[in-house]
Amino acid sequence: MNYTDQNEQIEYRLLFQKSPDPIILVGGDTKIKMANPAFSELVGEGIEQIIGKSFFDYIAPEERQQVFEYHKKRRIDPKLAPFRYKFTLLSKDGKKKIIDRTVILLPDGQTTLSILRDITSYKQLEAQLIQAQKMEAIGRLVAGIVHDFNNMLQAVMCHTQFLLSKLDRDNPGWKHAYEIDRLAHRTAELIHKLLVFSRNQDIRPRPINLNQVIDNMKDMICRIIGEDIQCTFYLDNNLWNINADASHIEQIIMNLIVNARDAMPHGGKLSIETKNVEINEAYASTHLIKVGAYVMLTISDTGIGMGEEVKQHAFEPFFTTKRDGTGLGLSTVYGIVKQYGGYIFVYSEINKGTTFKIYFPKGERTSICQMQCGKTEPTLKGKETILIVEDEEAVREILVEMLKELGYRVIEAKNGKEGLNIAKVHSGNIDVILTDIIMPHMDGKGFIKQIRDLYPGIKVIYMSGYPKNMVLENNSNITFIQKPFTTHQLSTKLRHILEESP
Repeated sequence: MNYTDQNEQIEYRLLFQKSPDPIILVGGDTKIKMANPAFSELVGEGIEQIIGKSFFDYIAPEERQQVFEYHKKRRIDPKLAPFRYKFTLLSKDGKKKIIDRTVILLPDGQTTLSILRDITSYKQLEAQLIQAQKMEAIGRLVAGIVHDFNNMLQAVMCHTQFLLSKLDRDNPGWKHAYEIDRLAHRTAELIHKLLVFSRNQDIRPRPINLNQVIDNMKDMICRIIGEDIQCTFYLDNNLWNINADASHIEQIIMNLIVNARDAMPHGGKLSIETKNVEINEAYASTHLIKVGAYVMLTISDTGIGMGEEVKQHAFEPFFTTKRDGTGLGLSTVYGIVKQYGGYIFVYSEINKGTTFKIYFPKGERTSICQMQCGKTEPTLKGKETILIVEDEEAVREILVEMLKELGYRVIEAKNGKEGLNIAKVHSGNIDVILTDIIMPHMDGKGFIKQIRDLYPGIKVIYMSGYPKNMVLENNSNITFIQKPFTTHQLSTKLRHILEESP
């Protein structure tokens, strides 16, 4: 061997040893002949343990047969096996990694040189992107369904409120109209949750009562925890309101309930408590919480509990003790609580159970439910002329009837093109236009644009089954009402726009 050959061998060995990519030589008997430090780090074993070990010991069992077929065929004819492919590698600690393998058959016809690359993180990002795209598509689908549903729900709500305003409480038909109205409002809340899911709904905190949220969830809670877990509720009858979005509070409760259930695989006890509390200086100084009035939500279980180390990391994203857990449940709870200016504490001991205490700042004193079912709210009347432009006949007809009942003179059109022609005929006699946005032939925005070319100062209220942020640009001067709305809400919106300065 001459000096040049020796230098080349040294260079090749340095490349082998210093390569950031794992490299191995595998014989025809599947045993590893050589491995570089990068491969040692990849599998979590020392070089001395790796040499002589079958390469297939590092391959996930469900994939060994396929890779072995490649192994045999490559030594018969390299063209019969892929030059590059992916497989799942098992490290010493049992973790699975997705590997991109490039294989070269050496001149001896038996030994292969494999260059491996760990692409696990790339595959995870790819999966997250696919999931995000799928969720976005589902969100668009949900938003479209919600739009159509809100149109139908608008007609139902208007009809029932019209009936409730006409019937006396002792009339046999009143209770049926009341029940339909109540169910319509509950359906509206469900639609709101779907919009939150699709991320197309602006989330605005409002005064809510924790007891009502829990009451609405009781049946669901009992179904989720199962028959072998006893659930007890201790709800303060005089509970203060908090300012939050009800769907967020439901998300908090569901996450904690599911955790409690998983902590009691053989049954146990679950308790849910609400209470008004006043935090004083002494308690605040030892718990890093501000002095003030709070509504406390406590969820306790008699499950397996947590040790100190687990408690310290409990609210960290992606930290989980569950085999199939995401580690996002408690971090989501923590984020929501903090978003509303609250505090969360966890108390737990191994085999003694876990208690979560959440403190929400006391909110405004308002009714428990802003859309109180069956409530006949006072409506504001008027005598002005309103042009209604709405393509859904059932919605248009009941809105016309509703507004005439309030004293308004009403003109109707089934789309923007017809509305434009009517507006030209009636010239300056229209005081306000109430128009849907999504319509055939000419949508609401195009219609209003042309109207304002003729009558720049015309007052307009846009309405839609979609949220405002989906159908209108962010402009505070635009008046918008989202379906389904009540008679009171529409009458209030009308008086506000009619009485404001031009």
